Amino acid sequence: MSKGFVTGFDHYYNDIPSGTETKPCFTKQSALATSYNTKEEAEAGVARFMEYPTNKIGEAETLIADINNAIKVWSTISHDERRKFLMEKQIPVYAGKTTDWRGGEQDKYLNLYSSLYNKKDLSAGEIVAIDNMNFDKTLAQERRKLEFYQSQLDFMKTKLVVRQQDLELKFKDSEKRKLKWEVRGDNDTARGYCNCCGGAIPSIPQLRIGYQIRICAICMGKLAQEALIQAGKIDQDILEQYDCDRFLRGV
Repeated sequence: MSKGFVTGFDHYYNDIPSGTETKPCFTKQSALATSYNTKEEAEAGVARFMEYPTNKIGEAETLIADINNAIKVWSTISHDERRKFLMEKQIPVYAGKTTDWRGGEQDKYLNLYSSLYNKKDLSAGEIVAIDNMNFDKTLAQERRKLEFYQSQLDFMKTKLVVRQQDLELKFKDSEKRKLKWEVRGDNDTARGYCNCCGGAIPSIPQLRIGYQIRICAICMGKLAQEALIQAGKIDQDILEQYDCDRFLRGV
């Protein structure tokens, strides 16, 4: 049973998921869902959804393979070759313990890419850490990432379907704001700046929307021209349904 309409998928900030469940975002309102005019466009949209996890799976599989190959020859290559590999793959190196601002102890990691960018000289301990590099944490992290994006891709393949749906337009009375034209006086320059141009000029009328938004007549004229251009891009079926709904609501 579908939970509703998909609007997208959550991606973790650092791409290191704590679990292997995908996180699709749903809405019960078809008007808020990702929609397309034709089936072909929708199928292309689904393919774009799948592109992100597919790329992430490829990246994780490549890095896991590269690390496993590096482990086999690690003891036979030079320090510079080891450092070059870690920098190219941007793999942090465990470099002992450090103390945080509360006095607590935590693991310290050396990011060689950052060190190179900042032209930081490595300490003797950091050099030893590179030569004795342990890839267990990085491999575990990449395997979790691989599982996560594979589960996300599996979800898209089995649960994400293209279907025709009657268009639903939704209006909320609570979202309405009062509209009022105001003419600025000579002593009104200390408040009510236009939210478009930032001007507060006497004698120029302003459209006041609610309590905070003000747009001067000059900016409103420019916006009206742009709005007509954008409105011309709206599908005719949507415009007709919009007009019908607004008529029924007495607006």
